[in-house]
Amino acid sequence: PRCAALREPSSEACALGALYVVEGSALGGALIATALAPVVGEARRFFLGGPSGGEVWPSLLARVETLAPGEQQARAIDAAVETFRIFEEWMFDWRAAPSCLDRLAVISGSEN
Repeated sequence: PRCAALREPSSEACALGALYVVEGSALGGALIATALAPVVGEARRFFLGGPSGGEVWPSLLARVETLAPGEQQARAIDAAVETFRIFEEWMFDWRAAPSCLDRLAVISGSEN
């Protein structure tokens, strides 16, 4: 499902803050996938995300480093925090997907 709460960034600094979260999460997912490979095999593909494979990360960090101290950095940080908040609400809104709890109960063996 699409994350409707995400808005178009209002500045380059805001875009960089949001990208920092998205690309960092993708890179973290790839690390998780590598660790899970011996345990779950191809099921780890869920964590691999897009095709960039971390290639964007170094250039993104270099661009973030060029943000001017003060307002630009504050905007990037605020956008990163807001992106985390939006993703958290989107992923963990159990009311929007009540079947997730049922699936969790089946997986854990605690269904009633």
